[in-house]
Amino acid sequence: MTEKELHRLGRHDLLELLLTQSREVAQQKSVMEELTENLNQERALTERLKDRLNDKDETIEHLKHRLDDKDENLNRMKAEAEALRAEMESMRERLSDKDLALDIARARLDCMELNIFDAPATAYGDRTEEEKEARLLYLRELLQKSKAAADRLRKATE
Repeated sequence: MTEKELHRLGRHDLLELLLTQSREVAQQKSVMEELTENLNQERALTERLKDRLNDKDETIEHLKHRLDDKDENLNRMKAEAEALRAEMESMRERLSDKDLALDIARARLDCMELNIFDAPATAYGDRTEEEKEARLLYLRELLQKSKAAADRLRKATE
């Protein structure tokens, strides 16, 4: 409304206009207060969400560090397992060599037993039967010790 139009209005019209505007102002104030309250609630919610997000970020970082530690431990354990596998393979090879040596010793002992009892007395000089038996007993003891050592080695590699 222009100033001319305002001057033409009567007192009653002006009061009515003023009353209408004051009602609108009151209504706008009410809407503004409601919007302000909503804004404050939204800000509070945003702050809570920021805090929760920060907490989640901290948890993620903590879990990342734990995962890194576990990866390091896993890699170390894999390396140790591989070293143990290599050592076991080496022990198996050595055990195989020992088994072969044991088989050779058994064969030699069998040959010696045959020679002791089947050879003429002159083959071992003037050894008596007791000496031959003592020699045979000694060789059998060596064979038993060799078998026991091979068994212990075999159990250690299983």
